[in-house]
Amino acid sequence: MVAERAPVKAASKILLVLLSLVTTGAAHVGSPDVYYEDHAGPYPLSVVVRMPLVVPGVAVIEVRSLSDNLKSIQVVPTRIQGEGSKFAPVPDVAERASDDPKLFRAHLWIMMRGAWKVQITADGEKGKGELSVPLAAAPGNSLALQGPLKWLLTGLMAVLVIGLVGIAGAAVREGMSDPATAPVPSSKRRSARRVMICTALLVIAVLAAGKFWWNWEAASTAQAAYTVPRVVTSLSASNTLLLRLQRTDSGRWAERIQLDDLIPDHGHLMHLFLIRFPDMDRMYHLHPHQDSAGQFSQNMPALEPGRYKVFADVVHATGFPETQTAEITLPETHEGTLQGDDSFATGISLLSKIQNTNVTYLEDGGRIIWLDSNVFVPPREPVKLHFRVEDASGKPATDLEPYMGMAGHLILISSDGTVFAHLHPNGSPPMAAVQLANGTGMADHAGHNIPSEISFPYGFPKAGLYRIFVQFKRAGRIETGVFNVSIVQAIDN
Repeated sequence: MVAERAPVKAASKILLVLLSLVTTGAAHVGSPDVYYEDHAGPYPLSVVVRMPLVVPGVAVIEVRSLSDNLKSIQVVPTRIQGEGSKFAPVPDVAERASDDPKLFRAHLWIMMRGAWKVQITADGEKGKGELSVPLAAAPGNSLALQGPLKWLLTGLMAVLVIGLVGIAGAAVREGMSDPATAPVPSSKRRSARRVMICTALLVIAVLAAGKFWWNWEAASTAQAAYTVPRVVTSLSASNTLLLRLQRTDSGRWAERIQLDDLIPDHGHLMHLFLIRFPDMDRMYHLHPHQDSAGQFSQNMPALEPGRYKVFADVVHATGFPETQTAEITLPETHEGTLQGDDSFATGISLLSKIQNTNVTYLEDGGRIIWLDSNVFVPPREPVKLHFRVEDASGKPATDLEPYMGMAGHLILISSDGTVFAHLHPNGSPPMAAVQLANGTGMADHAGHNIPSEISFPYGFPKAGLYRIFVQFKRAGRIETGVFNVSIVQAIDN
Protein backbone atom coordinates (compact mmCIF):
# COMPACT_ATOMS: atom_id res chain seq x y z
CA MET A 1 0.00 0.00 0.00
CA VAL A 2 1.44 3.38 -1.01
CA ALA A 3 -0.74 5.58 1.11
CA GLU A 4 -1.76 5.61 4.74
CA ARG A 5 -4.67 7.23 6.44
CA ALA A 6 -4.54 10.27 8.70
CA PRO A 7 -4.80 11.53 11.43
CA VAL A 8 -1.07 11.42 12.10
CA LYS A 9 0.16 10.19 15.42
CA ALA A 10 2.63 12.25 17.36
CA ALA A 11 5.26 9.52 17.12
CA SER A 12 5.03 9.58 13.33
CA LYS A 13 5.47 13.32 13.25
CA ILE A 14 8.58 13.10 15.45
CA LEU A 15 10.01 10.35 13.25
CA LEU A 16 9.57 12.50 10.17
CA VAL A 17 11.42 15.35 11.85
CA LEU A 18 14.25 13.07 12.86
CA LEU A 19 14.63 11.71 9.34
CA SER A 20 15.20 15.22 7.92
CA LEU A 21 13.26 18.19 6.69
CA VAL A 22 13.00 18.72 2.97
CA THR A 23 10.90 20.89 0.70
CA THR A 24 8.90 19.67 -2.26
CA GLY A 25 7.74 21.05 -5.53
CA ALA A 26 8.55 20.38 -9.17
CA ALA A 27 5.81 22.02 -11.15
CA HIS A 28 6.85 25.63 -11.51
CA VAL A 29 9.75 26.95 -9.40
CA GLY A 30 9.55 27.69 -5.68
CA SER A 31 5.79 27.19 -5.62
CA PRO A 32 5.03 23.71 -4.22
CA ASP A 33 1.38 24.10 -3.19
CA VAL A 34 -1.37 23.24 -5.67
CA TYR A 35 -4.36 25.48 -6.40
CA TYR A 36 -7.14 24.17 -8.61
CA GLU A 37 -10.81 24.85 -9.41
CA ASP A 38 -13.19 22.61 -11.31
CA HIS A 39 -16.38 20.61 -11.02
CA ALA A 40 -16.80 17.28 -9.28
CA GLY A 41 -19.87 16.28 -11.22
CA PRO A 42 -22.46 19.00 -10.52
CA TYR A 43 -20.46 20.57 -7.68
CA PRO A 44 -18.00 23.43 -8.27
CA LEU A 45 -14.98 23.06 -5.98
CA SER A 46 -11.91 25.08 -5.08
CA VAL A 47 -9.05 22.83 -3.99
CA VAL A 48 -5.79 23.69 -2.22
CA VAL A 49 -3.18 21.00 -1.61
CA ARG A 50 -0.42 22.00 0.78
CA MET A 51 2.41 19.65 -0.07
CA PRO A 52 4.41 17.99 2.74
CA LEU A 53 7.86 19.07 3.83
CA VAL A 54 9.06 15.47 3.59
CA VAL A 55 8.40 12.54 1.29
CA PRO A 56 7.05 10.36 2.87
CA GLY A 57 4.97 13.12 4.38
CA VAL A 58 1.48 14.40 5.06
CA ALA A 59 -0.31 16.67 2.60
CA VAL A 60 -3.09 18.94 3.81
CA ILE A 61 -6.12 18.94 1.50
CA GLU A 62 -8.52 21.89 1.66
CA VAL A 63 -11.68 21.64 -0.42
CA ARG A 64 -14.04 24.60 -0.55
CA SER A 65 -17.51 24.10 -1.94
CA LEU A 66 -18.59 26.92 -4.24
CA SER A 67 -22.26 25.90 -3.88
CA ASP A 68 -24.64 25.33 -0.96
CA ASN A 69 -25.77 21.78 -1.65
CA LEU A 70 -22.72 19.72 -0.69
CA LYS A 71 -22.99 17.25 2.17
CA SER A 72 -19.65 15.46 2.38
CA ILE A 73 -16.21 15.14 0.80
CA GLN A 74 -14.02 12.03 0.56
CA VAL A 75 -10.39 12.15 -0.58
CA VAL A 76 -7.82 9.51 -1.45
CA PRO A 77 -4.26 9.77 -2.88
CA THR A 78 -3.12 7.48 -5.71
CA ARG A 79 -0.43 7.38 -8.35
CA ILE A 80 -1.38 8.88 -11.71
CA GLN A 81 0.28 5.99 -13.56
CA GLY A 82 1.59 2.53 -12.65
CA GLU A 83 0.47 -0.14 -10.22
CA GLY A 84 -0.18 2.36 -7.45
CA SER A 85 -2.94 3.92 -9.54
CA LYS A 86 -4.94 0.67 -9.51
CA PHE A 87 -5.00 -0.04 -5.78
CA ALA A 88 -6.26 3.01 -3.94
CA PRO A 89 -6.52 2.87 -0.13
CA VAL A 90 -9.76 3.46 1.70
CA PRO A 91 -10.83 7.11 1.21
CA ASP A 92 -10.64 9.56 4.09
CA VAL A 93 -13.68 11.59 5.01
CA ALA A 94 -12.75 15.27 5.04
CA GLU A 95 -13.83 17.15 8.13
CA ARG A 96 -16.05 20.19 7.76
CA ALA A 97 -14.49 23.29 9.32
CA SER A 98 -16.32 24.43 12.42
CA ASP A 99 -16.05 28.10 11.46
CA ASP A 100 -16.78 27.68 7.73
CA PRO A 101 -19.44 25.16 6.64
CA LYS A 102 -18.24 25.25 3.01
CA LEU A 103 -14.64 24.29 3.84
CA PHE A 104 -13.52 20.67 4.24
CA ARG A 105 -10.05 19.52 5.36
CA ALA A 106 -8.20 16.22 5.31
CA HIS A 107 -4.65 14.96 5.90
CA LEU A 108 -3.21 12.35 3.55
CA TRP A 109 0.08 10.50 3.44
CA ILE A 110 2.19 10.90 0.29
CA MET A 111 4.54 7.93 0.53
CA MET A 112 6.62 8.09 -2.66
CA ARG A 113 8.16 10.65 -4.98
CA GLY A 114 6.71 11.37 -8.39
CA ALA A 115 3.33 12.12 -9.96
CA TRP A 116 0.28 11.75 -7.71
CA LYS A 117 -3.34 12.71 -7.80
CA VAL A 118 -5.89 13.37 -5.08
CA GLN A 119 -9.22 11.84 -6.04
CA ILE A 120 -12.09 13.82 -4.55
CA THR A 121 -15.60 12.43 -4.25
CA ALA A 122 -18.28 15.03 -3.53
CA ASP A 123 -21.70 13.93 -2.26
CA GLY A 124 -24.72 16.17 -2.02
CA GLU A 125 -28.29 16.81 -3.06
CA LYS A 126 -27.50 16.08 -6.72
CA GLY A 127 -25.76 12.77 -6.11
CA LYS A 128 -22.05 12.08 -6.30
CA GLY A 129 -19.33 13.58 -8.44
CA GLU A 130 -15.59 12.99 -8.79
CA LEU A 131 -12.59 15.20 -9.49
CA SER A 132 -8.87 14.37 -9.52
CA VAL A 133 -6.19 16.98 -8.83
CA PRO A 134 -2.62 16.17 -9.98
CA LEU A 135 0.31 16.64 -7.60
CA ALA A 136 4.07 16.63 -8.09
CA ALA A 137 5.80 15.19 -5.01
CA ALA A 138 9.55 15.74 -5.05
CA PRO A 139 11.92 16.08 -2.08
CA GLY A 140 14.07 19.18 -2.07
CA ASN A 141 17.27 20.09 -0.23
CA SER A 142 17.80 18.51 3.18
CA LEU A 143 18.01 20.70 6.26
CA ALA A 144 20.23 20.06 9.27
CA LEU A 145 18.75 18.78 12.51
CA GLN A 146 17.71 21.73 14.66
CA GLY A 147 20.21 22.70 17.39
CA PRO A 148 17.99 22.34 20.50
CA LEU A 149 16.65 18.97 19.35
CA LYS A 150 20.16 17.81 18.44
CA TRP A 151 21.52 18.61 21.90
CA LEU A 152 18.47 17.08 23.59
CA LEU A 153 18.95 13.81 21.73
CA THR A 154 22.69 13.87 22.45
CA GLY A 155 22.04 14.31 26.17
CA LEU A 156 19.47 11.52 26.25
CA MET A 157 21.88 9.23 24.40
CA ALA A 158 24.64 10.00 26.92
CA VAL A 159 22.30 9.13 29.80
CA LEU A 160 21.37 5.84 28.10
CA VAL A 161 25.03 4.93 27.50
CA ILE A 162 26.08 5.71 31.09
CA GLY A 163 23.10 3.78 32.40
CA LEU A 164 23.78 0.76 30.18
CA VAL A 165 27.46 0.61 31.22
CA GLY A 166 26.50 1.03 34.87
CA ILE A 167 23.90 -1.74 34.66
CA ALA A 168 26.42 -4.11 33.11
CA GLY A 169 28.91 -3.39 35.91
CA ALA A 170 26.28 -3.78 38.61
CA ALA A 171 25.17 -7.10 37.12
CA VAL A 172 28.67 -8.50 37.67
CA ARG A 173 29.54 -6.66 40.88
CA GLU A 174 26.37 -7.19 42.91
CA GLY A 175 24.37 -9.62 40.82
CA MET A 176 26.97 -12.40 40.98
CA SER A 177 27.96 -11.93 44.64
CA ASP A 178 26.75 -14.22 47.41
CA PRO A 179 23.72 -12.99 49.33
CA ALA A 180 24.46 -10.76 52.31
CA THR A 181 28.09 -10.39 51.21
CA ALA A 182 29.47 -7.04 52.23
CA PRO A 183 31.64 -5.49 51.06
CA VAL A 184 31.82 -6.79 47.51
CA PRO A 185 34.98 -8.85 47.02
CA SER A 186 37.76 -7.13 45.10
CA SER A 187 37.69 -9.89 42.48
CA LYS A 188 34.11 -9.04 41.69
CA ARG A 189 34.93 -5.34 41.45
CA ARG A 190 37.77 -6.07 38.98
CA SER A 191 35.46 -8.27 36.93
CA ALA A 192 32.81 -5.53 36.97
CA ARG A 193 35.32 -2.97 35.69
CA ARG A 194 36.36 -5.28 32.87
CA VAL A 195 32.73 -5.88 31.90
CA MET A 196 32.02 -2.12 32.00
CA ILE A 197 35.01 -1.44 29.73
CA CYS A 198 33.88 -4.15 27.29
CA THR A 199 30.32 -2.85 27.41
CA ALA A 200 31.49 0.69 26.77
CA LEU A 201 33.57 -0.46 23.79
CA LEU A 202 30.60 -2.42 22.43
CA VAL A 203 28.27 0.56 22.83
CA ILE A 204 30.81 2.83 21.13
CA ALA A 205 31.04 0.35 18.24
CA VAL A 206 27.25 0.27 17.92
CA LEU A 207 27.07 4.07 18.02
CA ALA A 208 29.82 4.30 15.40
CA ALA A 209 27.91 1.90 13.16
CA GLY A 210 24.77 3.93 13.71
CA LYS A 211 26.63 7.12 12.85
CA PHE A 212 27.95 5.51 9.67
CA TRP A 213 24.42 4.41 8.72
CA TRP A 214 23.03 7.86 9.50
CA ASN A 215 25.64 9.61 7.35
CA TRP A 216 25.13 7.12 4.53
CA GLU A 217 21.35 7.57 4.62
CA ALA A 218 21.69 11.36 4.78
CA ALA A 219 24.05 11.35 1.79
CA SER A 220 21.73 9.04 -0.12
CA THR A 221 18.74 11.25 0.66
CA ALA A 222 20.65 14.37 -0.36
CA GLN A 223 21.68 12.73 -3.61
CA ALA A 224 18.07 11.80 -4.37
CA ALA A 225 16.79 15.26 -3.45
CA TYR A 226 15.05 17.06 -6.27
CA THR A 227 16.69 20.24 -7.45
CA VAL A 228 15.40 22.39 -10.27
CA PRO A 229 17.16 21.03 -13.38
CA ARG A 230 19.29 23.36 -15.48
CA VAL A 231 18.51 23.41 -19.18
CA VAL A 232 21.65 23.98 -21.26
CA THR A 233 21.16 26.88 -23.68
CA SER A 234 23.19 28.41 -26.50
CA LEU A 235 22.54 30.73 -29.44
CA SER A 236 23.76 29.62 -32.86
CA ALA A 237 25.10 31.89 -35.58
CA SER A 238 21.80 31.50 -37.43
CA ASN A 239 19.92 33.08 -34.50
CA THR A 240 18.56 29.74 -33.33
CA LEU A 241 18.28 29.10 -29.61
CA LEU A 242 19.39 25.56 -28.78
CA LEU A 243 18.17 23.88 -25.60
CA ARG A 244 19.23 20.59 -24.04
CA LEU A 245 17.18 19.31 -21.13
CA GLN A 246 18.94 17.66 -18.20
CA ARG A 247 17.64 14.39 -16.78
CA THR A 248 16.88 14.33 -13.08
CA ASP A 249 18.44 11.55 -11.00
CA SER A 250 15.30 9.58 -10.17
CA GLY A 251 16.79 6.24 -9.12
CA ARG A 252 14.82 6.19 -5.86
CA TRP A 253 11.57 7.42 -7.39
CA ALA A 254 8.47 5.39 -8.13
CA GLU A 255 9.05 6.00 -11.84
CA ARG A 256 12.22 7.12 -13.56
CA ILE A 257 12.22 10.53 -15.22
CA GLN A 258 13.04 10.20 -18.90
CA LEU A 259 13.58 12.75 -21.66
CA ASP A 260 11.88 10.77 -24.44
CA ASP A 261 8.43 10.66 -22.82
CA LEU A 262 7.30 14.30 -23.02
CA ILE A 263 3.64 14.87 -23.82
CA PRO A 264 1.97 17.93 -25.35
CA ASP A 265 0.55 20.58 -23.04
CA HIS A 266 -1.74 22.97 -24.94
CA GLY A 267 -0.45 21.46 -28.16
CA HIS A 268 3.26 22.03 -27.41
CA LEU A 269 5.93 19.80 -25.88
CA MET A 270 7.64 22.81 -24.33
CA HIS A 271 6.54 26.26 -23.19
CA LEU A 272 9.62 28.46 -23.07
CA PHE A 273 9.70 31.77 -21.22
CA LEU A 274 12.51 34.30 -21.58
CA ILE A 275 12.32 37.17 -19.08
CA ARG A 276 14.89 39.94 -19.10
CA PHE A 277 16.48 40.55 -15.69
CA PRO A 278 16.50 42.40 -13.44
CA ASP A 279 14.07 44.84 -15.13
CA MET A 280 11.51 42.23 -16.24
CA ASP A 281 10.52 44.67 -18.97
CA ARG A 282 10.66 42.05 -21.74
CA MET A 283 8.96 38.63 -21.78
CA TYR A 284 8.95 36.12 -24.63
CA HIS A 285 6.55 33.14 -24.56
CA LEU A 286 7.85 30.68 -27.17
CA HIS A 287 7.33 27.06 -28.18
CA PRO A 288 10.53 25.35 -29.37
CA HIS A 289 10.63 22.40 -31.75
CA GLN A 290 11.87 19.04 -30.47
CA ASP A 291 14.78 17.82 -32.59
CA SER A 292 15.47 14.65 -30.58
CA ALA A 293 14.94 13.35 -27.06
CA GLY A 294 15.71 16.26 -24.75
CA GLN A 295 16.96 18.46 -27.61
CA PHE A 296 14.95 21.52 -28.69
CA SER A 297 15.51 24.49 -30.98
CA GLN A 298 13.76 27.83 -31.42
CA ASN A 299 14.16 30.28 -34.28
CA MET A 300 14.38 33.53 -32.40
CA PRO A 301 12.25 36.57 -33.20
CA ALA A 302 13.57 40.13 -33.16
CA LEU A 303 15.04 40.47 -29.69
CA GLU A 304 16.05 43.17 -27.23
CA PRO A 305 19.56 42.59 -25.84
CA GLY A 306 20.23 41.70 -22.22
CA ARG A 307 20.49 38.97 -19.62
CA TYR A 308 17.48 36.67 -19.64
CA LYS A 309 16.24 34.08 -17.21
CA VAL A 310 15.03 30.96 -18.99
CA PHE A 311 12.11 28.81 -17.82
CA ALA A 312 11.30 25.69 -19.85
CA ASP A 313 8.00 23.96 -18.93
CA VAL A 314 7.56 20.29 -19.89
CA VAL A 315 5.28 17.44 -18.77
CA HIS A 316 6.32 13.78 -18.68
CA ALA A 317 4.08 10.88 -19.70
CA THR A 318 3.80 9.92 -16.02
CA GLY A 319 2.08 13.24 -15.34
CA PHE A 320 5.15 14.66 -13.59
CA PRO A 321 5.77 18.29 -14.66
CA GLU A 322 9.14 20.02 -14.66
CA THR A 323 10.37 23.56 -15.13
CA GLN A 324 14.03 23.60 -16.12
CA THR A 325 15.84 26.91 -15.74
CA ALA A 326 18.89 28.73 -17.06
CA GLU A 327 20.32 32.19 -17.67
CA ILE A 328 21.62 33.47 -21.00
CA THR A 329 22.89 36.78 -22.34
CA LEU A 330 21.38 37.50 -25.74
CA PRO A 331 22.43 40.10 -28.30
CA GLU A 332 20.09 42.46 -30.09
CA THR A 333 18.58 40.99 -33.24
CA HIS A 334 16.30 42.58 -35.81
CA GLU A 335 15.47 39.55 -37.92
CA GLY A 336 12.89 36.90 -37.17
CA THR A 337 9.19 37.06 -36.42
CA LEU A 338 6.87 35.44 -33.91
CA GLN A 339 5.23 32.27 -35.18
CA GLY A 340 1.97 30.57 -34.29
CA ASP A 341 1.25 30.77 -30.56
CA ASP A 342 4.49 32.62 -29.76
CA SER A 343 4.09 35.99 -28.07
CA PHE A 344 6.07 38.96 -26.76
CA ALA A 345 5.33 41.52 -24.05
CA THR A 346 6.88 44.75 -22.83
CA GLY A 347 6.44 46.59 -19.56
CA ILE A 348 7.90 49.28 -17.36
CA SER A 349 11.13 48.24 -15.66
CA LEU A 350 10.55 46.67 -12.28
CA LEU A 351 13.33 48.95 -11.00
CA SER A 352 11.57 52.12 -12.13
CA LYS A 353 9.99 54.43 -9.58
CA ILE A 354 7.01 54.78 -11.92
CA GLN A 355 5.13 51.50 -11.69
CA ASN A 356 2.13 49.96 -13.37
CA THR A 357 -1.28 50.63 -11.89
CA ASN A 358 -4.04 48.06 -12.09
CA VAL A 359 -4.54 48.86 -15.80
CA THR A 360 -2.57 47.90 -18.91
CA TYR A 361 -3.49 49.83 -22.07
CA LEU A 362 -3.50 47.98 -25.37
CA GLU A 363 -2.49 49.23 -28.81
CA ASP A 364 -6.06 49.44 -30.13
CA GLY A 365 -7.18 51.59 -27.19
CA GLY A 366 -8.56 48.71 -25.17
CA ARG A 367 -7.28 47.82 -21.74
CA ILE A 368 -6.80 44.96 -19.27
CA ILE A 369 -7.90 45.76 -15.71
CA TRP A 370 -6.76 43.85 -12.66
CA LEU A 371 -9.80 43.81 -10.40
CA ASP A 372 -9.25 43.73 -6.63
CA SER A 373 -5.53 44.35 -7.10
CA ASN A 374 -5.33 46.29 -3.83
CA VAL A 375 -6.64 43.46 -1.63
CA PHE A 376 -4.10 42.40 1.01
CA VAL A 377 -3.16 38.74 0.63
CA PRO A 378 -0.59 37.10 2.96
CA PRO A 379 1.69 34.36 1.62
CA ARG A 380 0.17 30.92 0.90
CA GLU A 381 -3.38 32.16 1.22
CA PRO A 382 -5.59 31.21 -1.76
CA VAL A 383 -6.61 34.15 -3.90
CA LYS A 384 -8.21 34.72 -7.29
CA LEU A 385 -6.25 36.94 -9.65
CA HIS A 386 -9.23 38.48 -11.41
CA PHE A 387 -8.95 40.44 -14.68
CA ARG A 388 -11.32 42.12 -17.12
CA VAL A 389 -10.62 42.93 -20.77
CA GLU A 390 -12.31 46.04 -22.20
CA ASP A 391 -12.46 47.40 -25.73
CA ALA A 392 -11.58 50.93 -26.80
CA SER A 393 -15.03 52.21 -25.77
CA GLY A 394 -14.59 50.92 -22.21
CA LYS A 395 -17.09 48.09 -22.64
CA PRO A 396 -16.36 44.43 -21.87
CA ALA A 397 -14.53 42.92 -24.82
CA THR A 398 -16.58 40.54 -26.95
CA ASP A 399 -13.85 39.39 -29.35
CA LEU A 400 -11.83 37.13 -27.03
CA GLU A 401 -10.72 33.79 -28.47
CA PRO A 402 -9.12 30.67 -26.98
CA TYR A 403 -5.35 30.97 -26.62
CA MET A 404 -3.91 27.47 -26.93
CA GLY A 405 -7.25 26.04 -25.92
CA MET A 406 -7.61 28.17 -22.79
CA ALA A 407 -9.37 31.42 -21.96
CA GLY A 408 -6.07 32.87 -20.81
CA HIS A 409 -2.59 32.23 -19.42
CA LEU A 410 -0.78 33.93 -16.55
CA ILE A 411 2.97 34.01 -15.96
CA LEU A 412 4.15 35.05 -12.51
CA ILE A 413 7.71 35.60 -11.32
CA SER A 414 9.25 37.02 -8.15
CA SER A 415 11.72 39.90 -8.30
CA ASP A 416 14.61 37.60 -7.30
CA GLY A 417 13.63 34.91 -9.79
CA THR A 418 13.19 32.19 -7.16
CA VAL A 419 9.44 31.85 -7.77
CA PHE A 420 7.97 31.16 -11.21
CA ALA A 421 4.51 29.92 -12.10
CA HIS A 422 2.54 29.38 -15.29
CA LEU A 423 -1.16 29.46 -14.40
CA HIS A 424 -4.47 28.82 -16.15
CA PRO A 425 -8.07 29.68 -15.25
CA ASN A 426 -8.35 26.27 -13.55
CA GLY A 427 -5.26 26.84 -11.44
CA SER A 428 -1.61 25.87 -11.13
CA PRO A 429 -1.34 22.26 -12.45
CA PRO A 430 -0.44 21.88 -16.14
CA MET A 431 -3.46 20.83 -18.14
CA ALA A 432 -1.68 17.78 -19.55
CA ALA A 433 -1.31 16.43 -15.99
CA VAL A 434 -4.95 17.28 -15.28
CA GLN A 435 -5.94 15.33 -18.36
CA LEU A 436 -3.96 12.27 -17.24
CA ALA A 437 -5.26 12.45 -13.69
CA ASN A 438 -8.89 12.58 -14.79
CA GLY A 439 -8.59 10.33 -17.85
CA THR A 440 -10.08 12.99 -20.10
CA GLY A 441 -9.02 15.23 -22.95
CA MET A 442 -8.27 18.91 -22.49
CA ALA A 443 -11.36 21.11 -22.64
CA ASP A 444 -11.52 22.76 -26.04
CA HIS A 445 -12.87 26.32 -25.97
CA ALA A 446 -12.92 26.60 -29.76
CA GLY A 447 -16.24 27.99 -30.85
CA HIS A 448 -17.12 29.01 -27.29
CA ASN A 449 -17.61 32.58 -26.17
CA ILE A 450 -14.73 33.58 -23.93
CA PRO A 451 -15.91 35.89 -21.13
CA SER A 452 -14.32 39.30 -20.70
CA GLU A 453 -13.55 38.52 -17.03
CA ILE A 454 -11.18 35.69 -16.18
CA SER A 455 -9.73 34.54 -12.84
CA PHE A 456 -6.64 32.52 -11.96
CA PRO A 457 -6.56 30.74 -8.55
CA TYR A 458 -3.20 30.85 -6.81
CA GLY A 459 -1.37 31.44 -3.54
CA PHE A 460 1.87 33.42 -3.42
CA PRO A 461 4.44 31.15 -1.71
CA LYS A 462 6.39 33.91 0.06
CA ALA A 463 6.48 37.63 0.71
CA GLY A 464 8.12 39.88 -1.86
CA LEU A 465 7.62 41.76 -5.11
CA TYR A 466 6.18 39.91 -8.09
CA ARG A 467 5.63 40.71 -11.76
CA ILE A 468 2.59 39.29 -13.50
CA PHE A 469 2.06 38.80 -17.24
CA VAL A 470 -1.54 37.89 -18.11
CA GLN A 471 -2.23 36.82 -21.69
CA PHE A 472 -5.42 36.70 -23.78
CA LYS A 473 -6.22 36.38 -27.44
CA ARG A 474 -8.45 38.96 -29.14
CA ALA A 475 -9.45 38.81 -32.79
CA GLY A 476 -6.44 36.68 -33.65
CA ARG A 477 -3.97 38.84 -31.73
CA ILE A 478 -2.26 37.83 -28.48
CA GLU A 479 -2.48 40.61 -25.88
CA THR A 480 -0.51 40.79 -22.63
CA GLY A 481 -1.19 42.80 -19.50
CA VAL A 482 1.76 43.58 -17.21
CA PHE A 483 1.24 44.19 -13.49
CA ASN A 484 3.15 44.25 -10.20
CA VAL A 485 2.12 43.11 -6.76
CA SER A 486 3.88 43.26 -3.39
CA ILE A 487 3.07 40.45 -0.96
CA VAL A 488 3.65 41.30 2.70
CA GLN A 489 4.14 38.76 5.45
CA ALA A 490 1.21 38.74 7.84
CA ILE A 491 1.99 39.89 11.38
CA ASP A 492 0.46 37.77 14.13
CA ASN A 493 -1.03 39.77 16.95
